[in-house]
Amino acid sequence: MLLPIKYPFLRQAYKHVIGFVYLFAWQQLFFLLYFWNRTFNLEGWSTFASLWHAVPLSLSTACYLSALYLPFFFTFSLWKENNVWKGLWKGLSAILITLTTIIFCVDIVVYEEMGIKLNYKILFHLQNPVEVITSVSTKTWLIGIMCISVFSHWFYRRFEKRTFKQLYENETRTLAPFSYLRNGLEIVLVLGLLFLGIRGGWRPIPINESNVYYSNKQVLNDAAVNPSWTLMHSYLNNIQAGDKNPYQFMEDGTAAAIVDSLYQVNDNDSCKTLFGVNKPNIALLILEGWSANVVESCGGDAGLTRNFDVLSKEGLLFTQAYCSGHTSDQGVPAVISGFPAQPITTILANNSKYPHLPCINRDLKQMGYRSSFLFGGQLTYGNIKSYLYYEGFDEIKEQDNFNAPSELVGKLGIHDEFMFKAWGEQMSKEPQPFLSVLFTASTHSPFDGKYPRRINGGGEEHEYINSIYYADSCLGAFFNWAKLQTWYANTIFVIVADHGHHSPREHDYACLSHYQIPLLICGGGLNKAYVGKTHVQVVSQTDIAHTLLHAAGLSSTSYRWSKSLLNPKEPFAFFDFYEGYGWVDLNGGIVWNKLAGEKYTTDTYPTGATKEKAQLKSRAHLQDIFAKYLSY
Repeated sequence: MLLPIKYPFLRQAYKHVIGFVYLFAWQQLFFLLYFWNRTFNLEGWSTFASLWHAVPLSLSTACYLSALYLPFFFTFSLWKENNVWKGLWKGLSAILITLTTIIFCVDIVVYEEMGIKLNYKILFHLQNPVEVITSVSTKTWLIGIMCISVFSHWFYRRFEKRTFKQLYENETRTLAPFSYLRNGLEIVLVLGLLFLGIRGGWRPIPINESNVYYSNKQVLNDAAVNPSWTLMHSYLNNIQAGDKNPYQFMEDGTAAAIVDSLYQVNDNDSCKTLFGVNKPNIALLILEGWSANVVESCGGDAGLTRNFDVLSKEGLLFTQAYCSGHTSDQGVPAVISGFPAQPITTILANNSKYPHLPCINRDLKQMGYRSSFLFGGQLTYGNIKSYLYYEGFDEIKEQDNFNAPSELVGKLGIHDEFMFKAWGEQMSKEPQPFLSVLFTASTHSPFDGKYPRRINGGGEEHEYINSIYYADSCLGAFFNWAKLQTWYANTIFVIVADHGHHSPREHDYACLSHYQIPLLICGGGLNKAYVGKTHVQVVSQTDIAHTLLHAAGLSSTSYRWSKSLLNPKEPFAFFDFYEGYGWVDLNGGIVWNKLAGEKYTTDTYPTGATKEKAQLKSRAHLQDIFAKYLSY
């Protein structure tokens, strides 16, 4: 029901706010339906309670947008027949409706692939739109284009009819020239109400994502979070942070001292016994998005990675390994520079910080190693290429450097079958000793390889499983071939994932299991004492750098956040995600989520005392990482 005509400003603000809330409700309903297999299976029909819990953030976003119409509220009331202002109103409305719909559709794409909401950090990847476009399935693009077109056009027509025409074209009265005092007071009232709507009322703390969290099922909380609001606020918060550490829990000196104590090196570091030969070749295999949940030897589902499981019996397997972040541009420097991920940014986005990063490639060059890095896609993604060039890799090859048959090329790049063969050829021609890295791509969406399906049926979960099954078959074929090569007996293979994946068990991004990954050291150059061994202590992918360098007899003092994989003074793993972090050790694990009200959403520690110690160490860890990042 419209407010009385004698309150035109209130009436106009009310209609605009309600119009945008209505748009967001339709978007959130589409989110729930699009991810029906994740949402409805959890809560049944109560899933739709998410629509009600979403109202506060939707209202705040609507007030933000409606505030942009304030000049029109006053202008139309005085000069109703001004066609210029009418055109500007229609243009602003079309832009805002289309923009919020595009943000909503991109949020769907990001959530389907990464299991997280659209945020400031994701914007960095949009600097390379070709990579983003090729990593999304045709189905998703068609749905997105349809949603943008239909949502924008349909809602604009309704918005124009119920807001513009009712308020302006059909208005029978205009403001009296002598009512300036009343009009001025009404404008102040409208401004105050919009401000309260933006901040979420009179509450001491302004509204944030935690105000719409209501379920222990993360996907339902994510459905309630307005993507336009969280994108805007994550951008503003990061811009405002500047050189200030947003994770300041204690004095910097205290945090640094705690971190130093965590990475002390044992005098009898077992890493020195890892190599069975002198100056072995080092082959790093970085598996795109392999989760421990699909690897039986790491406690995952059976029958999907039979070749990896067989290979694990020929090497040293780590069953409690964790990645550092959740994207490739975090995983690659975590492995070869031992530098942990950062929650709201990535160090690869800042070329000026590269001089502060150590790299195993540069250290191994001291011993005469030649290096190469191969990837079947485009290394511009995440700014990885500039990082690799800075770190001095002798040969860097990406998709354009290979002549792969069309049937083995997907939207994201060349599939594993071809790339494993190319990697083998690369190592066969390299002078020894060498460091060679292969970064795979087939287990990244859109999973469009032309390979036999392990599981029939659509859905990202099935496609991810099929891609893992295919990638594992390529892994097995490669090692069957590699074992026949002369260089194999003198080669150490380190096989590790760059990050985990929410499929197939639908773990949300704030879950410990989401970050558990496979890690295996094998090959003819491995000390026979480690063959067939399983290491059950908690380790991190950042520990690979220290382990390889110490095994080679080199110093790792510049690798501040890397420790021994074999016998660290304190086994633990730290990972982070957007505005949160996790900590795992032998006693349990915790996950802290700032968006959930700065709470520990996961706690598996048996006693409060061990949890408090883990909280202190993890906070110091996060603070120290970000402080160093800012200082670089």
